[in-house]
Amino acid sequence: MFSTRNIIYLTFSIAVIGVIGIYLQLSGTNSQAINAVIAHDEKISVLTLNTDLDAGQALLAQHFNWQLISETRAQKLVGLIKRQDFNLARFKGAISRYSLSSGDYVRLDSLVLPHDSDFLTSSLTKDKRAMAIKVDAQSAIAGLVSPGDRVDVIFYHKLKRSEEQDAWQLAASASVRQLVVNVRLIAVDRQLNKQEIDTDNNSKIKYDDHSTVTLEVSVKQAQRLAIAQQLGRLSLLLRGSSGQYAQLGTTEKHSTDTVFSDILPQFGQHAQRAHMVLMQGEKQVLSHAKEKQSGDE
Repeated sequence: MFSTRNIIYLTFSIAVIGVIGIYLQLSGTNSQAINAVIAHDEKISVLTLNTDLDAGQALLAQHFNWQLISETRAQKLVGLIKRQDFNLARFKGAISRYSLSSGDYVRLDSLVLPHDSDFLTSSLTKDKRAMAIKVDAQSAIAGLVSPGDRVDVIFYHKLKRSEEQDAWQLAASASVRQLVVNVRLIAVDRQLNKQEIDTDNNSKIKYDDHSTVTLEVSVKQAQRLAIAQQLGRLSLLLRGSSGQYAQLGTTEKHSTDTVFSDILPQFGQHAQRAHMVLMQGEKQVLSHAKEKQSGDE
């Protein structure tokens, strides 16, 4: 017969062995589950940057980099661009919505696509404004300018003819001035990127009285252009892409106005105001002799 003490010891030992067995069984099940998850957690390639991007800067193919991360991590990071779903044509012309650093994941919400409603505002440089000016085929360089080009704007003006002025004096009053230099052309009419203009449907655009180009300018430059547009004619000068001017949107040194006498200096002496116009058939003869005042002999 077992004593009471032996029965208690035996019962306690059986209980301890049972607890240990249950623990080992549960541990084995959890390990198998963890190993199964690890085995099925495959790596996927997501889009990252290999350089810093400022807000509004264009995203180019050379900025791309692909990084392998676990699929579980990718699911936690919303908006990542996976390599298996990547389509380069979809992101053509895209710009950065905010500043990004090298190594950052590129998310869908970090980019602004050309068809997005806020593309124009996101593409503007800090402290710059977008201003549209009227153009035609001649003033827009036969329609050869495209969004992204850099241009100068020149202003042509001549005095309006009054009853006291003749055609010769009107021509002599003409002048040309360079208003702004090296500004970025943002849009042609409502087209914000060159790809839209290069398509078959848009390649035959004809400039008319309602055609415009949108420029990126400062507030001061916008004020000057607004006044000049009401006083005369604005034309674009297409610049090269050499990048020889470090400061953009400024006035070049040694830029001077051009007046009538610079083009035809030999006629400058005849550009004074005519006091009398004599008509000889269809010919108009100018006389610079002053009329005698009443009472003069």
